[in-house]
Amino acid sequence: MPQNDRNAEMVGLLETDFVGRNEPNYAWRSAVSQLLALPGLRAAWPMSAVTYLNRAKDVANGNDVYKVGGGLTYGYEGLVPYANFTGAANSYLRRADGGAGNWGDILGTESYIVGAYRGLTLGGWFYIEGLGNNEVLMAKWEDAGNQRSYLLRKENGTGFGRMYVSTTGADFPSVTGTIAMNTNSWNFVVGRADNTSKDLDIFVNNNNDTSAAAYAAAINDSTADFTIGARNPAAPVEYLTGKASLCFLCAASLSDTIIQAIFENQRAMFNV
Repeated sequence: MPQNDRNAEMVGLLETDFVGRNEPNYAWRSAVSQLLALPGLRAAWPMSAVTYLNRAKDVANGNDVYKVGGGLTYGYEGLVPYANFTGAANSYLRRADGGAGNWGDILGTESYIVGAYRGLTLGGWFYIEGLGNNEVLMAKWEDAGNQRSYLLRKENGTGFGRMYVSTTGADFPSVTGTIAMNTNSWNFVVGRADNTSKDLDIFVNNNNDTSAAAYAAAINDSTADFTIGARNPAAPVEYLTGKASLCFLCAASLSDTIIQAIFENQRAMFNV
């Protein structure tokens, strides 16, 4: 009689530490629903849902982002849906600012969020093609007129992630990661601002770095557009050459546990 080499008892003991089925199709089936469960979710763009007007759909609250020009295309790699950015001026996604206190104006002090969880979290999966330039992942940030709010980008040369916020429009405290993003590969990149501790955090895959007490007040309510793959169209724009998938924006400071849960539950889908 053939011997069964599968140790069911050991599998059971390890299920609290490892995903029960760590395979791409299992991650794919729940990827979007995981985003919809994020606290304080303001928008989620899986890059799979695209309208006939070339808008990437926000599947949470209808805050669709608009394709600028003809350089940006949508596609998929295995099970991963993505928006493809060419690094050119006509290749990014945007949604115009809607006025004071509008959908993208997250101050981190929103009274409808429990006090301990107030803040800002944004990020997603990004395919990076090179390390040579500063490249914006997600932002609501314009230097002209000091219209700065928040900025998540890859740093020139090092490939480190960096998260900025501005409280006045003129200041820009930040935190820089210490683990480089992988080139020609998918990276899970998240920036977080915690209104209680005033810490800034940058997560790249399963590593995170913190700048303690980095900022002092509410995040600035700017007039800059919200953008993915660039920042507000005024120099320097820092266009992304690569891809983006499963992006999200939250009006809350998500815990390490939640952020790492997204990474661990989705990573097989991205072959990470």
